[in-house]
Amino acid sequence: MGHTELRQKLAWWPLEAIRQRVTLADQLPPFTAEQTARDVQHHLQSVGIDHPVFTDSALQAGHDGSQGIARRLNTWARKYLLAAYAAQSPLVDDTVVATAIHARQWAGMVSS
Repeated sequence: MGHTELRQKLAWWPLEAIRQRVTLADQLPPFTAEQTARDVQHHLQSVGIDHPVFTDSALQAGHDGSQGIARRLNTWARKYLLAAYAAQSPLVDDTVVATAIHARQWAGMVSS
């Protein structure tokens, strides 16, 4: 399982020898909004959290910002959980998302 970018780079002729050594390649398609919500809930449950942490609109923002790509979604969730902690908010809601986006834009990072 790899990144789309890796697959594109391995298609480059000078990397032919490396590509020949890859025995199995697969790519996870982007999640739907429903799959995004289930994935986040699964991760929370796996660490013993059994109550809602993200509002529906925050989950939608996460899905939109990550474009449903699992790696980006995990990064998004960690950043907004940290923002909620910094704001001493028990819930990742629209306010936490907006604050975190503003902080990332101020720091020169992408908005999602």
